[in-house]
Parts: sequence; structure tokens; C-alpha cells
Amino acid sequence: MAYEFHDATVVDIIDETDMVKRFYIKMPNHMQFTFKAGQFIMLDLPIDSKYTNRSYSIASAPSTDNIFELCIVLKPDGLGTPYKWENFKIGTQVKVSEYWESFSCRINRYRHLLYWYRNRYCSIKISADGYL
Repeated sequence: MAYEFHDATVVDIIDETDMVKRFYIKMPNHMQFTFKAGQFIMLDLPIDSKYTNRSYSIASAPSTDNIFELCIVLKPDGLGTPYKWENFKIGTQVKVSEYWESFSCRINRYRHLLYWYRNRYCSIKISADGYL
């Protein structure tokens, strides 16, 4: 599958631990980047690999400011996360795809939790008191 990538900018980085960082990335202003919980993006990284795209779930709540958060755990023997640890700084330009759906959900009027998983809708009945 071919992905369309856009130039985005790292606007903040928070070091949670030595192994976990939160990266805040801003999409270009000319794009309307709205997303739902459970969606993910692809980063195209300049790494020495047959496949240079890496997928990451969006960790932030949906917003309208074109900024989203990625909470990433370092995989020391990988190629993608060590590259980000060494090279991503505030102001770094990154290639980012538009969001993709992986897992998203909503509750319909029949009190069924509908979720999108692997290109199909699934449903779970929710009791009157809100339990699955």
C-alpha cells in the first residue's frame, strides 16, 4: 500500500524515562488533521532498511490544532526508535502520513459498542448500567 507523506514538525519532546518519550508533532497548517481515538500514522524515516515506514498509534485526544502526540518506547535493537532518540529535536522536519484506522469505536443508539477492526465493524452489547 502506498502512503502519501507530508512534511510535519516536531514541536515538543518529553522524556518520560530513559526508555519512553512523548513526541508532539504538528501537521502543516494547510491540512485539516482531525483524527479519532485508535487511529495511527506512519513515519517515513531515513533509515537503512528495505522498509523505512514505521506505524505509531496516536496517543493524544482528538483536537483541531493539527498537533498529535506519539508515546514511544525505545527498542534498542531496532532501527526506527533509536533513530528518533538520536535525531528528533524540537524543529525537526518529519515525513508523516495521514491517519489510518486500526481500532476505533462508538456507541450507537441501540447501546451497542461498535468498533472498527481490520476493515470491518464489530458490535458488543452494553448493559443498561454501562458494563460490557
